[in-house]
Amino acid sequence: MRTILPFLLLAASVLRADTVSDLRAALASLDGSEPVRARVETGSVQREGESAKDGAAASSAVAALVEDGPQGMTITWSRALVDTAAGELQAKSKDPNKSTPTRNSMDDLKPSSLGDYLNASAKVLRILDMGKLVDEKETTREGQPARLLAFQLTPPLAERDKKIIKEAEMTARLWLGADGLPVAAETEFHAKGRAMLVISFETTEKEELRFAEAGRRLVVTRYLHETQSSGGGQSGIRKSLVTLQVLGP
Repeated sequence: MRTILPFLLLAASVLRADTVSDLRAALASLDGSEPVRARVETGSVQREGESAKDGAAASSAVAALVEDGPQGMTITWSRALVDTAAGELQAKSKDPNKSTPTRNSMDDLKPSSLGDYLNASAKVLRILDMGKLVDEKETTREGQPARLLAFQLTPPLAERDKKIIKEAEMTARLWLGADGLPVAAETEFHAKGRAMLVISFETTEKEELRFAEAGRRLVVTRYLHETQSSGGGQSGIRKSLVTLQVLGP
């Protein structure tokens, strides 16, 4: 038994390394050479105050048409949506307590974020680069066979953040389909710390993503982001959901 156990541990390590290598190779095969058109919609809900769960919520939903290809990216907003966002900003200039939910939701669809949704391989590769594979198993995802990979990640903290964050933990899970490409992912980041020596804070950030292949690239078809934070007697909750529908040429 003492002879077999090290061999089994080594074999498991090799299999895990091969799984990650195969995933990298599958992502590398997607060269993103074809243009993609999509309708992207996002909505968000935000609560703030001494008890965020009981506070008033500001919410809004917006949509844009996006095309990404060799010549670059174009984003098309409706005139009505642009006018609504401008009106919110005008109202806030007169009353600082006014919220700008439409403008905030439009900010969620800034070009850099849209680029991540339409070229999601980079997101998955960041997980692989930051993480250590700690478990993998055969499972199912929405009724289809899948392989589940679990990672322990090293949170990317700036030097100034390291001075105030005392505890930080980050994990990720990836579901791979029969073709070896990701079909879903989840990440969670939790941190505790102290600012200005007296104010304790705590924050939790969660992401849920679903993927599909389109235009020889991995795209995000659904992205749910949730942040909960507390500190200094205040708390905040923000949830945003992005859905992407790939359109024909």
